[in-house]
Amino acid sequence: MSSDPNPSASSTTEHQQPGSRPRAPKVSAPHSHLGTLWSRSLPAYGGPYRVGVLDVEVPIEPGPQRIGSFVHRKSKLPRFGRNKDKAADQAEGRGVDEDGSAAGETGETGPADGDRGIEIDTALFTLFYPCDTEPSVGATAAGRDRERGAVWFPRFGSTVAGFMRMAGKDSKAWSALAALPTALAAYGLKFPAYQRAPLLAPPPNETGGRERWPLVIWSHGVGCSRLFYTEICGQLASHGFVVAAVEHRDGTGPSATVTAANGETKDVDFIRWKDIDWPDLPPDEQPTTDNTLRHDQLAVRLAEFDATLAAVRSLVSGDFGDGAACRLLASRTVDWSKWRDAVQVADGKVVYAGHSFGGTAAIAAADDPRFSPAAVIALDPAIERLEPWTGTIDCPLLCVNSEEFTDSDDYDRLLRVAKTATKDTHICSLAGTTHPSFSDVFLITPAFVAARTGLTMPAYDVFQRTLQAIYVFLQIQGTAAAASPAGIEDAGVPTLSADGSHVDAAAADSKDATVYDEICAMGRAVTGRPTRPIGQPGEFIYQARV
Repeated sequence: MSSDPNPSASSTTEHQQPGSRPRAPKVSAPHSHLGTLWSRSLPAYGGPYRVGVLDVEVPIEPGPQRIGSFVHRKSKLPRFGRNKDKAADQAEGRGVDEDGSAAGETGETGPADGDRGIEIDTALFTLFYPCDTEPSVGATAAGRDRERGAVWFPRFGSTVAGFMRMAGKDSKAWSALAALPTALAAYGLKFPAYQRAPLLAPPPNETGGRERWPLVIWSHGVGCSRLFYTEICGQLASHGFVVAAVEHRDGTGPSATVTAANGETKDVDFIRWKDIDWPDLPPDEQPTTDNTLRHDQLAVRLAEFDATLAAVRSLVSGDFGDGAACRLLASRTVDWSKWRDAVQVADGKVVYAGHSFGGTAAIAAADDPRFSPAAVIALDPAIERLEPWTGTIDCPLLCVNSEEFTDSDDYDRLLRVAKTATKDTHICSLAGTTHPSFSDVFLITPAFVAARTGLTMPAYDVFQRTLQAIYVFLQIQGTAAAASPAGIEDAGVPTLSADGSHVDAAAADSKDATVYDEICAMGRAVTGRPTRPIGQPGEFIYQARV
C-alpha cells in the first residue's frame, strides 16, 4: 500500500492530487437537513479527480429510425419539418391540421407511417469524466467553488410542464401552480462539475504507455432525465470513470428537445399509454397495461445505447471532430484530441448501468448482439418490462435495490431473471430506502420530504452504501483497473461497514478477495424475498449463494 502523498488533506470532499489517499469524510458533512435550499449546490464529489461535464448530441446512423406502431389519439407525435410543411401547404392552398400536417395526411385506411411509433433522429448524452483543470492562480476557496458548477435543472419551464403532463394536469394553470415550489427546490441549483473542461490524461501503465479510463453508459428511469443522477455519475467520474449518461427521447421523460444538424428543434414529451392506440390490433386486443409501450421504448433505448457507444468510440479513435460525425450540442469548443485512445471502448470492456427502467435497459443490453458488456449494474430494475424474458445475461451482474423494490413482485422476477446469468451475480438490498433514493431528489429536498415518502436513512448514506458496492464489484472484476494510479482501493473510496461506521476500504481488501467475499463483509445474507422490514435502516442485505 502506498503512503499518503497528501497527509494534510482534511476531507475527500476537497480536491486531492491523483493517487492521494484522502481520509473518509463524515457522512453528515456534505449534506444538510435542509437539502440544497440554502447552498443551491449539490455535495462535492469524494474522489481524487475533479469532474468535467459536457453534452454531446449526434445523429442516429442510419437515421432517422422509427420504432413502434402505435398512434397518439390527440395529436401526431413530433417530427422535424411539420412547421415547414404547414407553411408550404398554406401557400399552395391546401388545408392544414392544427398540428401542422397537411389535412388528409391520414386517410380512412389509418395513420400515415410517419405518424406511427417513436422517431429517433439523434442521441443526446452527458459525459462525466476526470478533468484536467486547475483553478485560477491566487483564487480563494470561495473563488474556486465559483469556477465550478453546472446547472442541474435546465429547460425549467418545459420540464415543470412535463411533470404536470405526466400527472394528467397538462394545463398552463397547473404548470404555473407547480412552478413556485419547484423553483424553491431546484431553480439555479448546480452540481460540482467543470463544464467542457479538458479530459485528464489517464495514469501511466507498466509498459510506459497509458491506461484507459473505463466507460460506463448510464440510463435514467421513467419520469427522470440524465441529470437526475449527477451524484452517482459524478462520484464515479471523480474516481476515474467516464460516464455517458444518456437522455432518452423515448417519451419516458417529462420533456426533451431534439436538435437536428441544421439547428431545427422539436420537443419530445412524456407519452401516456392511455392516450395511444395500436391501429393494427382489433379493439378487443388493445393493450390493457403500459407494458407494450414500454417494450417499444426499451427498443428506443437500446438504439440510443448503440449510437452513444458509436460516438464515444469515434472520440477515442480520433474520427470525431469534423464533418457529419461532429454535429454537436453545446460542445463545439472542446479539444477532442485529448480523448484519443483515452477511454476503454472495446467489446467486453464497457459497463451498462441504470436505475428503474434504466436498469431494465442495462439488463436488456446484455442479451442484445450489438453489445458485449463487461458488466451490468441495475438499481431497482423494472423487470416486468422485460417479460417474457427468454434471454441470457452473459456478464457479471450487480443489482442494488431499495427496500420498497425488495417488497414487490418485481424482486421475485429479478431473482428469476438472475438465474439466466452465466457469470457472477449479486442481488443486494438496502434497508430503509425507497425507489427514488438512488436519484438526486432527496439530496435536494429537505430531510422531512424524504422521511414522508418512507426513506428512513440519511439520503447521502444511500449513495455511500450503493457506491461502495459498485466500487467493490467493478474493482474486483477488473473493470476499474485504470480508475487511479494505485487502483480504487487507494483512491480514498468512502466506505461504511455493516453497522454504518466508517472503515478504510483498503484495510478490508485482499488481492485474493472475490466480490462475494466483499459483499458478505458489507452486510447480512438472506435467501429468497425478505419480509418487510428487511432490516435496520442502512443495513445491507444480499442474496446468499446456495
